Amino acid sequence: MIKIMIVDDDIIVRKGISGILENISGVSVVAEAESGEEALTLARGQALDIVFVDIQMPGIGGYETMQRLLHHYPKLKIVVLSVFSSGLYPRRFLSSGASGYLTKGASSDELEKAIKKIHAGGIYITQQVAQDIIMSDFDEDSPNKLNKRELQVLHLIASGCSNDEMADNLKVSKKTISRHRQMLFTKLDVTNDVQLARIAISNGVCELASTAVDKTI
Repeated sequence: MIKIMIVDDDIIVRKGISGILENISGVSVVAEAESGEEALTLARGQALDIVFVDIQMPGIGGYETMQRLLHHYPKLKIVVLSVFSSGLYPRRFLSSGASGYLTKGASSDELEKAIKKIHAGGIYITQQVAQDIIMSDFDEDSPNKLNKRELQVLHLIASGCSNDEMADNLKVSKKTISRHRQMLFTKLDVTNDVQLARIAISNGVCELASTAVDKTI
């Protein structure tokens, strides 16, 4: 039996997905959580195989929830179930350990196919998401090509931080911050912080740039 937990702050979504999964042979939904914090608590008492995680939730959010779960349960399979099929979300989650990425419009047949493939050790990405990832490789304005530090600086700029605040936050000099800003201008072909902020917001950088994981549950 494949044991699954669903993590989503929308009870209608949780119950809808749960109802679909319970009709799949060999699958059992053993836990539901409305937040990342609740998911971490419930995971302690369950021998879970797969966790379906939403991205945007109150509290720690989907990305950090995934990071914490994988830190404590390395063999656990995380599947993102989101309305977002493009931007930074798919690539960042998949590159950080997710075993699957599906949109909330996925059919029951696709959910079954994904579960069985992932449980067998594979990776499943819904077709639209895969296409968007491929196309983003040809998008010259995509933040996907930035390194981790540049993403952090982009996030802080979008949050309205000053050079002093960014330097203090990242424990680097203001000169280093200026160098990263100029590199962002060059890579993203923009000329000011307002344009950088727009790119950051439209691509979901503001949620995903902070990757530090609290090692305690």
